[in-house]
Amino acid sequence: MHGGHGFANDFEHFVATRKAYDRMIHKASHYFHIYETHFAPLRASGKPLRMLELGVQSGGSLEMWKSYFGESLELHGVDINPACMRLNDPKRKITIHLGATSDSEFMEDLARKLAPLDIVVDDASHHSADIMAALVHLFPVIRLQPPSGQLGPRPAWGPHGGLYVVEDLHTNYWINGEFKEGPGNPATFIEQAKRYVDQMHADHAYNWTDPASGRSLKSPSMGMRLMAPTDALSKTIVGMHFYPSVVVLQKGVFRSRDFEAGGLKLRHEMSLEHQRPSATQVARARWTAAQVSYFARYHRNTTSKPHVRPRATPKPNTPPQRPRAT
Repeated sequence: MHGGHGFANDFEHFVATRKAYDRMIHKASHYFHIYETHFAPLRASGKPLRMLELGVQSGGSLEMWKSYFGESLELHGVDINPACMRLNDPKRKITIHLGATSDSEFMEDLARKLAPLDIVVDDASHHSADIMAALVHLFPVIRLQPPSGQLGPRPAWGPHGGLYVVEDLHTNYWINGEFKEGPGNPATFIEQAKRYVDQMHADHAYNWTDPASGRSLKSPSMGMRLMAPTDALSKTIVGMHFYPSVVVLQKGVFRSRDFEAGGLKLRHEMSLEHQRPSATQVARARWTAAQVSYFARYHRNTTSKPHVRPRATPKPNTPPQRPRAT
């Protein structure tokens, strides 16, 4: 399952070539591009991976993961249906765990046994309470750094650690007999995910205005904190990717104030870097840009066709003139 089949990705190829007697797989078609985008670097690493899928059902997705990552993948599944235990296959490194994500004791034991995990895919009940319960127990045991041998020259910003994927989040917008969620409901996972975005930036949330002068202080940390410090879980979220019905959390090491500078700087003034330009500055910038544009056009017009002095054409039947003696 490595390309060369005419499909957009290997997941589409897998589903398109399923037979009527194969285990059923039920996925939205746009999920396959999401999988390919985030899982391809892990597969390309060639390292043994450990994956957990919450919600096994018919077992078709177990076969898809095995087909994509190869038989070296250590694959675990969780389901509340005892019939799913028939999918347990130790010879192929497929282990099924019977339990519910809402069972705290079961989840604690599962997290302890499976740590560290490279990938978690939550395709279970889709109820926000269950999603959050699983995330709280499992995200801490997602691998913080890539497996040995995958690190690049900059571990913090080379390949990151593991991935946590939550699917079918359109249910967070439903209010019906089963789902009591709805848009804007603070109890939904979607709303919690938005708060994680804020938490990722909590260490930058300061009012660093001098109350006496109204001017900016020298450093944000000299001002008043506007949010609680980043919590333990959010400190290890280095990326969040929102797609229709899907959220992908990327775990890793984030150095929030590790800034680097490189290249040519002309009178770089830190005091102006985060200031909104005044009307005068905007006008001066426009005038300067106009001047640069004018001289660039003038230079292009005068140099695009180099001036060549035309050669003199002798008159017909006129002998060439001898040079005069000096």
